[in-house]
This record gives sequence, C-alpha cells and structure tokens, in this order.
Amino acid sequence: VVVAARGSLSIDDAVTDALCEAAPLGDVDGAADDEPALAHVGILRAAETMLAALDESGVLRRLLGVARVASPAAEAEPAAGSCEGFRLVFTGHSLGAGIAAIAALHARRSTRAMGARAPEVACFAFSPPGGLVSRRVAEAMKPWATSAFVGADVIPRLSLSTLELLRDEALHALAHSRESKYAIAKRAARAALA
Repeated sequence: VVVAARGSLSIDDAVTDALCEAAPLGDVDGAADDEPALAHVGILRAAETMLAALDESGVLRRLLGVARVASPAAEAEPAAGSCEGFRLVFTGHSLGAGIAAIAALHARRSTRAMGARAPEVACFAFSPPGGLVSRRVAEAMKPWATSAFVGADVIPRLSLSTLELLRDEALHALAHSRESKYAIAKRAARAALA
C-alpha cells in the first residue's frame, strides 16, 4: 500500500518550506540518545496533518488493519484489512519527500504496538529537503528509508546553515565589490526576470 505526498505547489507549501526551525520528534527507534531527535517543524506539522487525515478517513484501517498511524494505536485489535501482510510505503518528491519520511517515522512508531501484525513500513523519498531531520534521526532511518536526487538538484542540499552561509558570502562579496550596488541589483533583477 503506497501513500504519496506531493511536493510544493501553493503559497501554503512555500510557508511550510520556510518554517525551518527544528522541533523535537520524541522517541526514535534505533537512534542514539547522545543528541536530540529533531525535524523541520513545518514539514513535521504537514506530516502530522496528513497522518491525522489518514486516521480520520479510516483507509489504512480498512486496507491494512492498522488502528492509527498518527499516534500509537489506541484500539486493542483492529479488524484484519483486505491488504493485511502488505508493506506500507510512503513516498514523495521535494516537500512531499520530507512529509513522507517523517510520516513513515511516525507510522513505524505507531504500528509497533501491533507486534507481528504490524505492516513493514518503508519510505522512498525523491529529492527530500536538506536539513529535514537531525543526524541522529537520519542514521536511525537508514535501514528503512531511501532517498535519491539527481545531478545538481539544490533542494536536497539546502538547509538553514547552507542558506545562512550563502547570505553571509553574498553580503561579503557585495560589501567588497567595487561595482555600484545599484548596477549589481539591476543586473540581478534582469537575470531573475529573464
């Protein structure tokens, strides 16, 4: 059973992308306790919203017999689903890849209470945003999450620290340039509009 999350499409999505503060994830299976488990707050909220919608619709309960994926199972024994025994795979591209990865992390945690009946949860993330989760969480996700990107795609390489570095280097270059700041801004505006 595949759950796909789309990438950035709207102004709301751009706001989600821009909320790049770190938020705590809580307990993460396989993660060392020497540093906090953190995730991009905007993408974490989007993943939690998607999982809540899946829980509310009941689609995973009907297909896999999974009680809940947004939070640990509250129901003792959900009925067997028509696809019981199938894997639960989360996937997406760009923003959707980040949402899929964090949703899969939550789903793995929530289905753990099902024991042997729990579906295998995996994630295939295409060009996920850089800085999505802390190193500790990324290491814990390696056995079940795969990410891929092509060539010089910028999104997987972006993080708050790389954006700050870009800003600092641009300001330094601007401050030390002998060219008129107006001429530089004019050229940049033309290039952006071309």
